[in-house]
Amino acid sequence: MKVRKAQNLDYLTDEELVKLSCAGEREAFAILIRRYQDRIYSLVYRYVGNPEDALDLTQETFIKVFTKLGEFKGKSKFYTWLYRIAVNVCIDFRRRQHISAVYWDDIKPVELNPFEVDESSEHYDVPDENGDPERRAIDSELRLRIREAVDALPEQLRVVLLLREYEDMSYEEIAKIIGCPVGTIKSRLFQAREMLKRMLAPYMRI
Repeated sequence: MKVRKAQNLDYLTDEELVKLSCAGEREAFAILIRRYQDRIYSLVYRYVGNPEDALDLTQETFIKVFTKLGEFKGKSKFYTWLYRIAVNVCIDFRRRQHISAVYWDDIKPVELNPFEVDESSEHYDVPDENGDPERRAIDSELRLRIREAVDALPEQLRVVLLLREYEDMSYEEIAKIIGCPVGTIKSRLFQAREMLKRMLAPYMRI
């Protein structure tokens, strides 16, 4: 594949940029970093809850990606392969640090409905965060309980929930990232939602 001028590289696909990176085109890999660094940082931050650690782990992720580019065979999308590496970096970090923290500061109480199983007829009546000061205090408490509940999930359930509910990935994409069948992903997501429902039930009106 002929190396193109740097100013035209932005229009290439991820896979084309990977090939150029493997051929020694540094600008191609720089574009991949710019294309995904914000999303990877966001994902990593929600795992570790510390901006400095998140920056370090984001950098570690892209270093690992660069060293492993030759292993990328294009059997899945590049971003799927990238996310798999980022998730593994986060899991390894948490195991080393013995911490458990997933920060979902962007979750609003009204967004709890995605935690429900699609086929279920159950529905939670969640407070409106735009209400009076007392209601806002209740919402703030609920956010804290949501965060604690997500933190309490087993690792394999937490990962699936994070990728599905925050990253909005399909079952197929998550399966490729985690490396297990789609049926297993659906089962883990169901378990995660059920556990959250039980843990959050005392703080919500049915």
